[in-house]
Amino acid sequence: MDKQTENKKLIEQYPFLLHQHNLSGTYSTGFESTVLDDMPVGWRAAFGEDLCKEIIAELVRNNCVDSYQVLQIKEKYGELRWYSQGGTERIHREIVPKYEKMSRRICIQCGQPATLVTKSWVAPWCNACAEQFPCSKHVDSDAFYGSTDGEGEFSLPYLKWPPTAKVSGSFSRIHRTEAWKSVGV
Repeated sequence: MDKQTENKKLIEQYPFLLHQHNLSGTYSTGFESTVLDDMPVGWRAAFGEDLCKEIIAELVRNNCVDSYQVLQIKEKYGELRWYSQGGTERIHREIVPKYEKMSRRICIQCGQPATLVTKSWVAPWCNACAEQFPCSKHVDSDAFYGSTDGEGEFSLPYLKWPPTAKVSGSFSRIHRTEAWKSVGV
C-alpha cells in the first residue's frame, strides 16, 4: 500500500489525524501526511495506533468525534508530547498521559524497550539502536528516569524544583543540568 492510501485509511479511521493549517484554519486536501507522521518512528510502531484507537473509542462513546483535533505531535526531553484540543477530559487527563509516560521507556528508533537515554538530546534508546546510531553519551535509563514505584508510575528525580544549582539561563538548561548531576554525569 502506498503512503497516500495508507494515510487516507488512517484519516478515515481517525479523522483527528488530518493536518490543519493553523494560520488559515483550513485542512489539508491531500493525503500526503497525517499528524501521526510527526511521531518518532519507534513510538509510532510501538503504540501510535493503540493511542489513536483509545482516543477514537472515547470520542465515539461520548459522541464528540468532530470536536477533537490534534494540533501537534513531537518528542521533547525524551517523552512524547501530544498537543490537542476538544474531546473529553479523560483523553487529556488519562489516555494521552498514559502514552506520554510510556514513551520514556520505549526506544525512539525501533519501538523496543529502552535501556539508555542520550545525554545531549534527551531521548530513550535500546542498546542495539544506541550502537547503530551513536549520537552522544548514553546513561542507564533507570538511573536517569528512576524506577517504578510498584504501581507503574516512574519517579523522576530530575524534576525536583527548585534546583540546587544557581539559576543562570533558561529553565530547560537548568532542568537538564540537574538531571545529569543526579545520575553522576
